Amino acid sequence: MKKMKDLRGLSDEDLKKRIYETRLELSKDTGASEIGTVKNPGRIRSLKRDIARMLTIQNQKAAKGVKASEGRSIHSERLLTAKKGVKK
Repeated sequence: MKKMKDLRGLSDEDLKKRIYETRLELSKDTGASEIGTVKNPGRIRSLKRDIARMLTIQNQKAAKGVKASEGRSIHSERLLTAKKGVKK
């Protein structure tokens, strides 16, 4: 298990690389569990959680660089403009 503090200190490229490597490990372990040769079945759960942690940090870093108004989706912008233009 990776510590959140350690993961937050990684650069974006290092974080992407770690996510990729962990997903490869998960893929190998999942395949091994399907044929019954996995040594530690609890490792699959741990790898999934590590990936989730890394993706959370990646999303938090991305959100810091985006302003609230810029973070809106196109769909929500259309809804806001449509509501403004509707007369009752």
